[in-house]
Amino acid sequence: MGQLFKFAKLTGRGGQALGAVPPGIGGLPADTYDAYAVTPADGTDLPNGITRGITCTVGGNIAVQLVRADAVGNVTVLASTTLLTVAANEVLPIGVSRILSTGTTATGIFALY
Repeated sequence: MGQLFKFAKLTGRGGQALGAVPPGIGGLPADTYDAYAVTPADGTDLPNGITRGITCTVGGNIAVQLVRADAVGNVTVLASTTLLTVAANEVLPIGVSRILSTGTTATGIFALY
């Protein structure tokens, strides 16, 4: 899966600037993201690791496996969750390890790093 493009200074819902990278996730400057196209799969983790965010070109539901990292970088995988009503081109600044096909209706999904 190759890098498709770089985002610079992304904004989240309502146009607010996205904040700092959550501890232990990413390590890239907060104003730059690498974006990789994602094919949702129930049994496969994302090949580039934990995301700093996700976005899609056509809105809908995105079912993900959420993760949480603490200040020292320990990662905990949380339960699978469905995120409802994700608008097209909206950036969700969340750490996920997997985007599931079951329950996902959004298309054109990109993992942001």
